[in-house]
Amino acid sequence: MCMKLLLPILIFLTVLTSCSTECQNNFLNNYNRRSVSYSATGNSYDVFYPEYDGKATYLTVNVDNLESQDVYFIFSNVSMDQSDSNPTVSGHSASEIRDQISRQLIANTTYDKPTSRGSTVTPLRDTVGQTERFWIQQNNSDAVILKPCTCLKTVEVGEKQLSVWKQNSLSSITDEMAQTIADTFMRSGDDNDIYDWVTNIYGEEWGEHNSSNLIEPNNNITILLVDDEADGSTITLGYFWSKDNYTTEEQSNSNKRIMFYVNGNFYAKIKENFKEQKWKASNICPATIHSTLAHEFQHMIHFYNKIVKNENTTLSSTWLNEMCSLVTEDFVADKLGVYGPRGRKTAECTYYHNLYNNLGIKSSEDYNIGRIPYFNDYNDRLPIFGWGSSDSAYRYSIAYAFGAYLARNYGGPQLFRDIVQDKTVSDSVIFTLTGSNLETLLRKWGVACMLSSLTEVENGLKYNNGSSWMMYEIDGISYNLGSINLFNYVSSPNIYTATSSSERSIGSSYSLGTCTNRYARAAERKTGTLKKYVKLESHTALTIVVR
Repeated sequence: MCMKLLLPILIFLTVLTSCSTECQNNFLNNYNRRSVSYSATGNSYDVFYPEYDGKATYLTVNVDNLESQDVYFIFSNVSMDQSDSNPTVSGHSASEIRDQISRQLIANTTYDKPTSRGSTVTPLRDTVGQTERFWIQQNNSDAVILKPCTCLKTVEVGEKQLSVWKQNSLSSITDEMAQTIADTFMRSGDDNDIYDWVTNIYGEEWGEHNSSNLIEPNNNITILLVDDEADGSTITLGYFWSKDNYTTEEQSNSNKRIMFYVNGNFYAKIKENFKEQKWKASNICPATIHSTLAHEFQHMIHFYNKIVKNENTTLSSTWLNEMCSLVTEDFVADKLGVYGPRGRKTAECTYYHNLYNNLGIKSSEDYNIGRIPYFNDYNDRLPIFGWGSSDSAYRYSIAYAFGAYLARNYGGPQLFRDIVQDKTVSDSVIFTLTGSNLETLLRKWGVACMLSSLTEVENGLKYNNGSSWMMYEIDGISYNLGSINLFNYVSSPNIYTATSSSERSIGSSYSLGTCTNRYARAAERKTGTLKKYVKLESHTALTIVVR
């Protein structure tokens, strides 16, 4: 999917520490003048929300009754199309050391509405040893080529069949690996596999429809292990491609299956950097692929809901679709026994453990692998509501951080079921289902980030439940979400400081992106009264946190 680039409109976000009268008068031209006063309560935290009225405002902020406390300002750009200019800031520089693994969703950008025709279920049943040629895209190339493949495993559960195939040139896949990926996705019994857990939230992946250009329901799901690159700066771990849901009359390179593509080389890989000696399901590579299957399964179901059942001509925006998939990984991480997008401790990876100790970066008990470090690096640069191929690793991280916040504060799996099953593909579904507007969500999310090291916070601001799971139940199946402390990662949140006496004393060398938050420390271990002068553009809201 593509999105038009938005040209930045240069404006200023400013906090004044001191300024002459003449300076202030020039500074205040064309701005409303307001004052707000608050008193700290002495509790573990206070949050104050100066009124946002959508007007350019010069705000005098007073916070009294402080007792050796830190005061933070959170600036929220609540506009969908305006970026703030680059104020001056003193801030930390983030580590760029990171695994560069990204997932890929390949999908058509527009779709024809289904053509009326009743469909019937004609079962597709594969057999072990069966050979066919599949249309495959490999190594991020544009070419889609017919490649010979062989069926390795089949699983029958009720009326459904799962079949696991591999590309014949893939020599690294063993029988144990094929059996493991099959059992992880679908096996006999209830509440014990990805298929059960994900369909319980979102519904089935395929079924009845009224379209002559889509394949008929056949009660088969195919996992194809492809001979793709396993190393490199960018790796395609797996993907769902809606072309295969269409007839060959509609899409000439359709495989006419409801299917996933999985990087077989990566699945079979042993990463010695993670203290691995032999292949097993809990190793980093197969565990990541298992999480990816849940991720891509949401995409598959999302397509069926939005395009087929509700007859839309476009999918949800990429960021929203990806957010749903990333949070789906979160929902099943505990069940799969994997870390998922929350990440893992560097002590569990020899490479990072040694590297960070040598560099003197925090401790090996801090988290690194996962989505949060990139979010901490880029939280105020890239918007929630957007996507780009050149910075997708960061976009995934931002989408996950926001989705993880929504899941932990607005109903868990029920909220995400409602998003996927809702008839609309508009981003506004988020506001409708949470009962909040962009300003409210963005400000509360910013506060939740700044309070993520605390375990006792009010509803709507919660990331962290300590060592206890945040538990949800939907239709008889329970889901556990783990705690997130953004300050417990090797790259912790960017918190800027206001030490300059210049008019633009808070900011960065980067624009404050649309639909983003910027954190700034206005005072450290302050006692008594804090007074600041804040200049806010018409699309910038201020929130104050005292800790």
